[in-house]
Amino acid sequence: MTSAQLVEIGDRDKAAISRVVAEMEEKGLVKRLTTGDHQYRAAIVLTVEGRRAAEYVAERATTIVSKAVEGLTDEARGTMYASLELICSNLQNMTAKEE
Repeated sequence: MTSAQLVEIGDRDKAAISRVVAEMEEKGLVKRLTTGDHQYRAAIVLTVEGRRAAEYVAERATTIVSKAVEGLTDEARGTMYASLELICSNLQNMTAKEE
């Protein structure tokens, strides 16, 4: 993935993404596979340490979500996720109109 792709999917500006990637690079979580002077178009890949951190975060998120929906039936869980997706879409549409 490149910084340009992160800007597109992360809904952040170029400068913010550059700062975060630089910070992650300093911490040894990612590295850029540069070809020439085009760092913005360089692929950004997780290092071994970055993969470990990503796995930890994914495991924690899974545990938290499982605890949060504990006791809900599959139907209720489906309804909740559908409602959250609609709310998210509505909020995205609202903010898009403001820009």
